[in-house]
Amino acid sequence: MTPYLLAIDNGSQSTKVTIFDARGRPVASARRRLKPYDTSVPGHAIHPGDDIWDSIRDACRAAMAGFAGDPADIVAVLGGGPIGLLCVMAAAANNATVVLLEPQPSRREKALQVGARAALDPAADDFADGVADLTDGRGFDVVIEAAGSPAAMAQALEVAGQEARIVYVGINVGASVPAQLGLIQSKALRMRGLIGSVGLWPRTIRFLASGVIDASSIVTATFPLGEALAALEAARDTATNIKVHLATSA
Repeated sequence: MTPYLLAIDNGSQSTKVTIFDARGRPVASARRRLKPYDTSVPGHAIHPGDDIWDSIRDACRAAMAGFAGDPADIVAVLGGGPIGLLCVMAAAANNATVVLLEPQPSRREKALQVGARAALDPAADDFADGVADLTDGRGFDVVIEAAGSPAAMAQALEVAGQEARIVYVGINVGASVPAQLGLIQSKALRMRGLIGSVGLWPRTIRFLASGVIDASSIVTATFPLGEALAALEAARDTATNIKVHLATSA
């Protein structure tokens, strides 16, 4: 089990609780203000009732509510393209058990090389049995849809477990596909969409700079700038290549 540290700072004005991972990075925090205390007796500051204990309890509950790093969670990543494989690497680097759902064998193999515990073919006849075996029949606790495929977006609802968290990372605007929307309610799912933005880049750069993952491991071909058309052709060959780079210098 992954170790986490719960730090409680009980000051004179408020109580702050922060959860740190094994690398000393804060992963969740919360603060609760204390009630005004009685200073009518010189040299004494008396807190009303159980205010100190109540603030510790409430701050701990709030911090835990925002803590998404349960090492017991099993994470499914739908789609083994560059974004999907980077999601696999990032989740594995944060001590999650990760399973890639991807139809192409070469990409399933790459996922196993970069940190996935298992890789399943969603088109296989025994796919449902594979999900049940890996999750003890409960479905995945976290689902990251990184394919941008309408079918995968719908499938995310089906493979998610009770009270699971689903994040839609793959981009597909305008396409449609039948989906079992009732599963959102019946499974009490929590869902959000995520798209790259200015606010995320600094955090992403710091994460990559830490050396926790080697993003270059998914680069399968590199071309000089003068062969850009050949690079585009290689990128279209998704059965062979995952990420194709153009080198602007020798």
